[in-house]
Amino acid sequence: MLCPASPPASRSVLRKAVAAARVLGLEPVLGPNAAKRSRFLAGADEERLHDLHWAFRDSSVKGILSVRGGYGTIRLLPRVDWTMIRRHPKVLVGMSDITAFQVAALSRGMVTFGGPLLAFGPQVGLTGWAAAGLWGAVGGGGQVHVSRAPGDPSPTTITPGRARGPVVGGNLTTLLSLVGTPWEYRLKGCIVVLEDVGEAPYRVDRMLTQFMLSGRLDGVAGLVFGRFHECFRESELEVIDVIAERVGPLAVPAVYGLPFGHQRDVATWPQGCRGVLDADAGTLSFLRSGVV
Repeated sequence: MLCPASPPASRSVLRKAVAAARVLGLEPVLGPNAAKRSRFLAGADEERLHDLHWAFRDSSVKGILSVRGGYGTIRLLPRVDWTMIRRHPKVLVGMSDITAFQVAALSRGMVTFGGPLLAFGPQVGLTGWAAAGLWGAVGGGGQVHVSRAPGDPSPTTITPGRARGPVVGGNLTTLLSLVGTPWEYRLKGCIVVLEDVGEAPYRVDRMLTQFMLSGRLDGVAGLVFGRFHECFRESELEVIDVIAERVGPLAVPAVYGLPFGHQRDVATWPQGCRGVLDADAGTLSFLRSGVV
């Protein structure tokens, strides 16, 4: 269990995250520096980087779960020992700011998993639905199929149609921060997953506009938007309308409202594996497993 970005809200939350991992049937081991704090970071860059390298290098660690996101993963990328990590491949699950490491790893040929954090905001632990999806994705037992989560509204089709391609993406703010860096992943031909939280509709508009003006969405196969939580005042339609107006001219299959991002019932999916998007049905199916 690692904190590569921001720290949990308190040591109590960290203890609850450990307990939540045990509920999943795991034997959790915290990174040596997981309880550290340095301003808005979970310890100094050197401490967080040490924990990341330790988790991949230590043969007794069988998989890596992120406690929370926040900010700070991007600061580690220039000093990550990618050669060592490639020699010790392991399941790594996370989302939000962890997107920075996941996309950088994919650009170096390594699959990670978008999926639930053990703690974000006041929420600690996984729902039964999220836990089942996690085990289904990382257990190697079959293909991953993502559709509407229990209690969520039906997905909104922005542009109808079907698309195939590698599925890549994550947090919109974090992906945008990688543009122009050596860790950016070229999205042409991909089904792109985007999610965010706490961004006003005009900021979502600005980020999508920058993404498009920079050419980063040219030639994408399709677009999947998670539910943009806390990105509107009164109605989710406020942010859906912004997204539809911005990406409609791309004329590729696009859907809003699949369970990616900052919600309790969050799907787990293999970053970089090929998938099929059905924007009419509101489903995303993966053609291969992310683990062997």
